[in-house]
Amino acid sequence: MYKVCWPKGYSDINLLVAMDDAIDDGVDVLSISIGGASNGFFDNSFAIGSFHAMKKGIFVACSAGNSGPDLYTVQNTTPWIMTAAIANLGYGAGQIDPVSALHPGLIYDLSKFDYIRFLCEEGYSGTTLRLFTKDNTDCASVPDIGGDDSLNYPSMYYQFQNPNTSINVVFHRTITNVGLKNSIYKATVKALRNLKVSIILNVLAFS
Repeated sequence: MYKVCWPKGYSDINLLVAMDDAIDDGVDVLSISIGGASNGFFDNSFAIGSFHAMKKGIFVACSAGNSGPDLYTVQNTTPWIMTAAIANLGYGAGQIDPVSALHPGLIYDLSKFDYIRFLCEEGYSGTTLRLFTKDNTDCASVPDIGGDDSLNYPSMYYQFQNPNTSINVVFHRTITNVGLKNSIYKATVKALRNLKVSIILNVLAFS
């Protein structure tokens, strides 16, 4: 356990030092029950500290905050963090099913480079990107996966301003079978009335 909070709150320095200590101690999981504003990544101590934990293979879970259930009140929405709340786990990448997680079948692999691609899509580049990642990262060297988002996430998200606008959005995903060797997976879609969803390769067979 690492103490970062005091009677008047916490500071970014205390949080980052505690996370660095935890990384150096070789922890496997970091659970942080502190809400953090969902502002830019570069000035977000949760985003910075958890990114470096992720690079070491450490799973980071953070509180979604206590400002809900209104819109835009979820905190700690950084994609390399699992954002959790008591009533509605796993905001970032879909709902969490602890029982099914024991036998996931298909998994969506994510690495440091997937998150760097995400940062590049968000406009980070050059010195700013290298200051964040603490390495010689270059957006030009990160492969493009195509589609309208940059993360190999189970959930698919697209934001538009006018709900009456017609849109055409493409999402690309890569998955790995960790279930039975001889498995068949079929994709089904439950869409809203005015939303048409097509899946290319809606059946995957492994043998």
